[in-house]
This record gives sequence, C-alpha cells and structure tokens, in this order.
Amino acid sequence: MNKTTRKRLLNCYVFSVLKYGYESWTVNKNLMKRINAFEQWCCRRMLKISWKDKVPNREVLKRVVEKERQFSRKIVQQKLAYAGHVLRGSSGRNALVILLLLRHFFILFCQREAQTTASKDAIVA
Repeated sequence: MNKTTRKRLLNCYVFSVLKYGYESWTVNKNLMKRINAFEQWCCRRMLKISWKDKVPNREVLKRVVEKERQFSRKIVQQKLAYAGHVLRGSSGRNALVILLLLRHFFILFCQREAQTTASKDAIVA
C-alpha cells in the first residue's frame, strides 16, 4: 500500500474518531502535546519506523511529505469556527469581543508553533 492510501486511511478512520467531540475539549498546552505526540506516533506506525531506529520527528514528517503536524492546527481552526458559529447566534458586543479574543489566541498559537519549529531547526543545523 502506498503512502497516499495510508494517509487517507489514517485521516478517515483514526483522526475522524479522535476528532469526535473536540468542541467540548479545553485546548491547553498539555492536550496539544498529547495530540502532536499521537499524530507523530501514527506517522511512525504508518511508515513502520521503530523507536529503536532513532529517526528524528522532522525526518518522519519529511518522509510523510508534510511540512508540519496538521491535526492540532485543524482542531484549533475548527474549534474557532465552531465558536464563531455559536457566538454568531447571540447578538451584542460581548460575542464580538469573545470572537476577537479567540482569533488573537489562534494567531498566537500559530506564531508559537512557527517559533518552536524555527528554534528546533536552528538547533539541528
């Protein structure tokens, strides 16, 4: 089975089950670390890489042909979209303030991920 088919099966059967009920999750640093670790574990299993092989995470993502972990970013984006959908139903200034705060959180999350990726790449190089 080729990588494309394996990635599709992973997204269809594993990540869809993992995403069930994500609207009620409290997204914090510990949860994001666990999600990223699970995604990395799935990629390693998909490529049949043993933990004994000492292959770095960046190399695994290159082999899967992905620049970065996608699942945690998708969860945050969909959580923000869901919050916007819920808050759009209520009127008033409070809903707008909450939406702006959530957008600010998402921007900070993306910037922190980019900084950690850059710092890890600088350490490796």
